[in-house]
Amino acid sequence: MPEVDPYQTPPSSLEESSAQARQSQEVIPVSIGIRFLNYIVDHLALLGLGFAVGLILGYLDMPWAYEMFEGVSGLIFNIGTSCAYYLLMEGMVGMTLGKLVTGTKVVDAHGQTAGFGQIFLRTLCRFIPFEPLSFFGSRGYGWHDSISDTYVVKRRR
Repeated sequence: MPEVDPYQTPPSSLEESSAQARQSQEVIPVSIGIRFLNYIVDHLALLGLGFAVGLILGYLDMPWAYEMFEGVSGLIFNIGTSCAYYLLMEGMVGMTLGKLVTGTKVVDAHGQTAGFGQIFLRTLCRFIPFEPLSFFGSRGYGWHDSISDTYVVKRRR
């Protein structure tokens, strides 16, 4: 039997109802079509970000700027840019530009804001080979979702 602190003030009915609402919030993932639109918008945003960085470096006329986008250094730049984009956007505001456009957000299994550890794991899982193909399963639930135990759901208005 759990110990009860006789000196603790009882919770108000408002606190109890909000706690119950948080625990019973049903998580309903969005459709594959919306997830695909998120993917397209996010990749266009990443392409635009890379293009902008290339323009800035080209404008500054740095001799190493042109070589930075080739070979292994280009791969490292792309991975770093993608990691920064997803970690900052999903970690700070719970959504990327694609999710902003479609009115969705990332949550944990209880419908609450996903923790930074989950977002970090979610971001790393995006680099699993063939990960985008994982959406073609029966649930339309990507590996970066299932491994990090996160969901993409509609935002409440």
